[in-house]
Formats: sequence, structure tokens, C-alpha cells
Amino acid sequence: MLIHSDYEGLERAILGAIGNGKERETQDILKTVKYLWKGFFLNPVTDSPGPRQFEHDLRNRNKEKDTYCVMIDIDDFRKFNKNYGTLVGDRVLTDVASIISETIRRDDIVARANSYHLHGEELCVLYSCRTLEDAIKVAEKMRSAVERESQERTNHRVTVSLGVAQYCPDEEDFMQTIERADRYMICAKREGKNQVYTNEDKRDILFPIKMKYWYKEGVLSLVVHGADRVVHNVKGLVGRTATRICRVGQELYRKI
Repeated sequence: MLIHSDYEGLERAILGAIGNGKERETQDILKTVKYLWKGFFLNPVTDSPGPRQFEHDLRNRNKEKDTYCVMIDIDDFRKFNKNYGTLVGDRVLTDVASIISETIRRDDIVARANSYHLHGEELCVLYSCRTLEDAIKVAEKMRSAVERESQERTNHRVTVSLGVAQYCPDEEDFMQTIERADRYMICAKREGKNQVYTNEDKRDILFPIKMKYWYKEGVLSLVVHGADRVVHNVKGLVGRTATRICRVGQELYRKI
């Protein structure tokens, strides 16, 4: 499969086939090819690598146990499009994607880091780390950088919710890792937003219940129209409170 980085090789092949003395025709062909190539591999809004590049990179990481997947969603993104227009929304997306990419590039505890814009306001990062703790630190740096730098770049305070999952090649395929990271991201959003969530260390013993009952898609549609937002907030509060109570109980149990 061709990938975005193969473009230079294709460019050389076209130049070799056309030959010398046809500079204008050569440039016209190259512009067309570059436009199509970019549209195939990059997201048209942010110019970040899109789903096709993501699929290619997944295959290259097929057996790497130290790979982490972070799903990232911009909090309350609809308000930017609704209140300020789609141009502002696109600008927010572009700047957030840029901040995330710059943050992982300058972090010295990550290896083979790549960021993607998969669809809508949802971004994804793949990187290698030695431990889960390091992976969480990297995710926290991304979250903090977006909150800190977005105001200056976009004139708006932007925050993101992140879910961190580790790839376990002996137990699952990568799509299961992505789905787990996505569920963690949902927990981060429902329980306060602007935070990093993971349950790879199994600390949140309520996580299966949250996914099965509290945060399951379609549950809120059963609530009377107009009260759904209240229920949404209450569930998040209950989830956070119950999780904290369980953690305190675990700590007390260890001290006994």
C-alpha cells in the first residue's frame, strides 16, 4: 500500500517518464497528483494524517507491546461551530491538532509518536513508552498544552478529554485497543472533561458497570426530553463519587 511519505518517489517517477523540456506539463501533473495524494492520506481540515495513514501505521505496529493509543476529543466542540461559525471551528481543530503534534514531538520519553485526525473533533495519537505511568504523563502533557496554548492561538479556551489504552498484541487486535481507549475517553468526558482517564491498571472497579449501564449509548434517549442534560450531569457526578469512594476503601483496606 502506498503511503503519504511515498510521494517524493512518485514525483521522481513522473519527472523521469515525461522527460526534459516539458516543465509546464510536468508542473501541472505534479500539482494534480499532489492534490489527490494529499486528499487521500490527510484530513482536509487540519492537514493531519487521516484514517488511511492510521491504518497503515497500525500494521507497522502489529506486535509492539509498548505501544499506547490515546483517543482525544475536544470538549464542547459544537459550541464553536454554533456560536462562532464553522471557520472558527475548523481553526480550533487545526490549532489543537498542531499543539498535540508539537507536544509529542518535543517529549523525550516517547518514541515513534504519530498523531492523526480521524473524524469530526476526534483525534488520535500512537506512541511508544516504557510504562503506563509514562504514557499517562505524556497524555497529561497534551491535555495541559491544549488548555494552556489554545487561548493564545484561537482566542478561545479549549480543553480536551483523553483516554489512554495499551496495546496487548498477545491478547487482542489493535481495533480492540482503540475501542478501549475510546471508552476511556467517554469516561473522561462524562466525569468532568478536561482530564485523562484510563483503567489499564484496573483501579476503577466500577468501569464495567459504567460502560454497561451508566454511559451506554442510547440510555439517555429513554429519559424524558428536557431532563436528559440533568441526568447526564448526575450520572457523571455519581460515577466520580462512587469511584473516589472505592479508591478510599481500597486505600483503607491496604492499611489494615
